[in-house]
Amino acid sequence: MAYRRTKIEIAIDTALAEIDLPLEKGEPLKAMIKEYKKKKQIPVDKMLQIIDELEIDEHGEEIIAKCLSDIGYNIVAPEDDDNKNWENMVLETASAQKKTGRKESDTVDAYTLVCKAISDYRILEHQEVVELIGIYQDGIKTRDFLTEIDQSEYDTDLLKELKNKISEGEKARETIINSTLRMALYIAKKYTGPGRDILDLFQEASYGLTYAFEKYNVDRGFKFSTYATFWVKRNVLRYISNESQLYFPQHILEWKPILLKTEEQFFNEQGRVPTIKELSELLGITETTVKSVKKALQEEFSLNKDTLNPDDEKHSMLDFIEDKDAPNPEKIAIREALKDTMGKLLYKLEPREEKVLKLRYGLEDGNPRSLEAVGRELSLTRERIRQIEFSSLEKLKKMSDENGLDDFL
Repeated sequence: MAYRRTKIEIAIDTALAEIDLPLEKGEPLKAMIKEYKKKKQIPVDKMLQIIDELEIDEHGEEIIAKCLSDIGYNIVAPEDDDNKNWENMVLETASAQKKTGRKESDTVDAYTLVCKAISDYRILEHQEVVELIGIYQDGIKTRDFLTEIDQSEYDTDLLKELKNKISEGEKARETIINSTLRMALYIAKKYTGPGRDILDLFQEASYGLTYAFEKYNVDRGFKFSTYATFWVKRNVLRYISNESQLYFPQHILEWKPILLKTEEQFFNEQGRVPTIKELSELLGITETTVKSVKKALQEEFSLNKDTLNPDDEKHSMLDFIEDKDAPNPEKIAIREALKDTMGKLLYKLEPREEKVLKLRYGLEDGNPRSLEAVGRELSLTRERIRQIEFSSLEKLKKMSDENGLDDFL
């Protein structure tokens, strides 16, 4: 009798095919799913390790995470003491600053400032999150409804009420994300180190929260903070890998804070630094992994550091290295002049036309957006955005001659 694959196997094979990963290379993923089949709860650290071993990119991560969700699996934070303490961490730090009597103008480290900024956000109970998710979903449905109707045919008061519902939905989303900023900061702080600022890490962790919110399914029964842990860690670790001059797998970066804590405890108890073998036994990982983690802990050499001559305070190593990729000054001047001219032309358009072009072509932040993305941001349909873009470009073409734009073409 021929072997029939289960629904879970079919779903996994489909996901692997979608990310162009040979089925035989997906065995570690299948083994992980089988290992946690009983509770269907996969620890976030295990998931990150598998993703790194299979060399799955960001797009692949999303597909695998969705596949796991579809077959009933959840990626959860480990139930350890650290995860029970993050809620109080921010309040303790913010409270400590107040007791010192520091003023706003005094020098305060970035971590304390962030703690103070988010300490007023209340931690929500799961039932509160469920209710806010309902308000957010109602807002999304209302927004979609408004984009599909001719608003001129509806009563003004009714339209105002509907727009208020959209606004309430956005506030609900913001409230949920803000309530878990302490968790994001706690995770970000664990990965601070040479060349890694807490503010940059916290920003990436916050992006992870936003992304997690879009993927969160409240019907699964898990707390939002539990679900979001994977996406927060994934964002922070990816940022560290991208910023580092040397590439280190994510599961190696994941071991860094654990190894440092273990070394510190060992030194306090034994009065000496543990050997590679001792660390391997204490952490339950191979000696090769321990060496890789210790290598990742080494500070990278910065070309911005002062030269070796202690009397020379005006130069760094970077000053003596030719930058062959440096932009041409003439091109910079032309680009700035073009930017100034474009700014004047855009100002002559209607405010909505100007906004559409800036978002569409990334004129403000360098991040071009699709018609659909611009439509979501401005609460307009994709077709309406296309029409506005077309008419705006036609206006710019007519204005180009009299405003000197042709000089740049």
